[in-house]
Amino acid sequence: MLSLRILSLAFVSDELLAAGLRAAIMLVNVRTGHLERALLGQGGFITISPNRELLVAHEASDIVGAWKMPDGTWLGSIKFGEVLNLSFTPDGRFLAGGEIPLSPEIRDRRFVQIWKVGTRLEDWQIARILSIPLPIIGSGLKDSLFSPRGNLLAIGGYTRFSDAIVQLWYIKDLQ
Repeated sequence: MLSLRILSLAFVSDELLAAGLRAAIMLVNVRTGHLERALLGQGGFITISPNRELLVAHEASDIVGAWKMPDGTWLGSIKFGEVLNLSFTPDGRFLAGGEIPLSPEIRDRRFVQIWKVGTRLEDWQIARILSIPLPIIGSGLKDSLFSPRGNLLAIGGYTRFSDAIVQLWYIKDLQ
């Protein structure tokens, strides 16, 4: 028996649901329950752009894969740093994620990348890198989410003692 572990779900449209698995994304017709297509090679945690035209995914690596939706055309991959949850701004112009230990000596902070999203993957550019101070060595980051207006980025994490960390970053000036 084949066992599939779903890591995340996202609606591509009212008719199409994306299920992120290890090394694959399954696109399922909501009405019929049938598999429309499988996107192989990259899977895991998925995020859909607000205009529903771009699906990005990452697993347990520093690579983020991107597909054009709804047809599932592979756009390519980009090295993003050790990825935490990916989050688009409400207008879809920026994508946040990535926890980048720049060197082993830096143990009291992590780094979150904010990418300006282009029409082609080659056009994506780092717009900003946030240096996130951590309260205790052994802490980490888990999630990122833009506010509805896109001017705040909430970053959530943990400490080795299971304490919750939430930081808000004002980022209205992204260009």
